[in-house]
Amino acid sequence: MRPPWCWCWCLLLAALCHCTTDDNQTEPFVPTNQWQVVKKGQAVPDGLHISMNLETRIIKAKLMDSDEKSEKSLTVINTDEQTNESNPNKSPNLLSSAPEEALKNLASSKSKPARAKRFKTLAELKSEFSELRMEAKSDMEIMHELLRRYENLIKEHPLSLHREKLSDEIIDTPSSLEMLAILTDIEYLVHQFDNAAEFIRLNGLENIIYPHLNASDNTLKAEALKLLGSCLQNHIKVQIHALDTNAGEKLLKILSLDNNEYVKARAIHALSCLVRGFPLAQKQIITKHGMDVFHKILLSNNPSYFKLKIPIIVLLDDLVLEHKLILEFHVHGKTEDEDKLRQYYEVDLMSKLSNPIFCDILTKLLEEYFEYDNTDIDSLDKITSAIKTFGHICKHHHYKDKRMLMTLHKIQSVYGKLLKSAKKSDEVEGSGEDMEYFSNILDFVDNYLSVLNDAKLRDEL
Repeated sequence: MRPPWCWCWCLLLAALCHCTTDDNQTEPFVPTNQWQVVKKGQAVPDGLHISMNLETRIIKAKLMDSDEKSEKSLTVINTDEQTNESNPNKSPNLLSSAPEEALKNLASSKSKPARAKRFKTLAELKSEFSELRMEAKSDMEIMHELLRRYENLIKEHPLSLHREKLSDEIIDTPSSLEMLAILTDIEYLVHQFDNAAEFIRLNGLENIIYPHLNASDNTLKAEALKLLGSCLQNHIKVQIHALDTNAGEKLLKILSLDNNEYVKARAIHALSCLVRGFPLAQKQIITKHGMDVFHKILLSNNPSYFKLKIPIIVLLDDLVLEHKLILEFHVHGKTEDEDKLRQYYEVDLMSKLSNPIFCDILTKLLEEYFEYDNTDIDSLDKITSAIKTFGHICKHHHYKDKRMLMTLHKIQSVYGKLLKSAKKSDEVEGSGEDMEYFSNILDFVDNYLSVLNDAKLRDEL
């Protein structure tokens, strides 16, 4: 017979074994609609609403409410490390006992391979599209294909066979429609810097744009001019190539001889893109016979030309401001390109504009604004901006010009009434902007009349 103390030891060992078994075999978490604490080691089912207190490190879970169920919900939460090891496809443990570990696991769940799967290489796209009988192409490849299509099309349908059309008519021949589509597609591509350089390298100006400038189809001609302007914008390499291939002469010829206002407007835009920031082009084009072409348009009495005069005045205004800015940089020692500075000095733009004819043009434009288009606020703003720029040149001429003085007083009367009307309706949406604009116009008129009066007094003395 065993002594009693043996039985005591047996009972104690049995109790310890029972406790150890309970700790190692934690009961599975049973979710309800109420928050419950998740014990360490418990396996949590998918699709629960999880709450974690980063201070106390206590994790709670409950069933999702009906209005909370969505695809964006956190669905995979499992705190059993053995489960993750047995199933590597499961998400990593986002609810570890320490907040720092939880954040690390959250970062690791967004691994680089997972993000990389969202994007595919061009080779992969081409492979997949080939199965769908589609083909992925780069901009360069598309441009090369468009040029090949154009070459084939021009061989079949020479430009000389296209009949003349007005800008508002629809091109109805298949060859014209296809040519227009090609020009439009290329124009979209050349807005990117590298594509414009590639277009020039492939002789796009000589083979595509220049032939259209002599064609009889005005719609295609206008689209070719738009393409030329897009190529030239802020691209000095294209500007140099265009100047070397006499693009400026071709544009001035269109402005001088073409009768279509829509084509002329596109030519002005292209010429503006050619000379901005390019003093060598300004010297060869604007300050020579180009100014004569501008004067011919600006002095015209054709009412439809008013819309053409505004961009010309804006161009001259911008060029004068560009010259002033460059020369100011030189005075303050902020420019290092001595060769470019020399080119700006050689242009001598202000001397070409310092004549009574140009001052008369500004007066004529201000009169025509009230005669042809007194509802276009933007046009008046551009005209007054040019008068501000050239005021120091024209003030001695304008104070003697009765037409200019009458027009300035007319602006005072008209916009003074508009300002009063806007102040009465200052609670109406948008009237605040109108009041500011009317005030700026009236301030300009008052200031310029004061400048003219001072110039008159100085001359009398």
